[in-house]
Amino acid sequence: MKKSFYYDILLVFILFIAGCVTPLKTANDVFLQSKIDTDSYKKTTWVESPSLEGWIHSVWLRAQVENKKVILYQIYVSDRDTDWRFFHSAYDAGGNKLDFRTVDSLVTSTGSTREDYVIVVDRKYLNNSIGKGINFKAVGQRGEKIIIIPSVYIEGFLRKVDEYITQ
Repeated sequence: MKKSFYYDILLVFILFIAGCVTPLKTANDVFLQSKIDTDSYKKTTWVESPSLEGWIHSVWLRAQVENKKVILYQIYVSDRDTDWRFFHSAYDAGGNKLDFRTVDSLVTSTGSTREDYVIVVDRKYLNNSIGKGINFKAVGQRGEKIIIIPSVYIEGFLRKVDEYITQ
């Protein structure tokens, strides 16, 4: 009886957590929830996809736009853990070394670590990922992490970028 009670509590908790993070299912969902953030002082704009929330990381696509022209595409990752992994490079599922850049590393108020980094990609790489998604491994001195971005995120994000630059 006691065992059943704990399983019931666990089931309710899992259902609650699962309801908190709902992945977007279509490219149109991603398109509609992508946002545009303009800095009028710097005269730059970022087009960003909604965040893909993993258990201990967040991932989103973004494009920097100046004068209605994309100057940079990035995959932004914010990884949280209980210890540093010191990420320094990344490779896609095809074995290609990606353009990895560290953004920030900090200890949060809860004592966990957060490592932010970007993977710089071009439009051709994103276009080639439509239909199959992006799958890459971030490599660090103390660990590795596999990140998967579904195809619908790429397609919806690129539609938002195209809409913005052609307005």
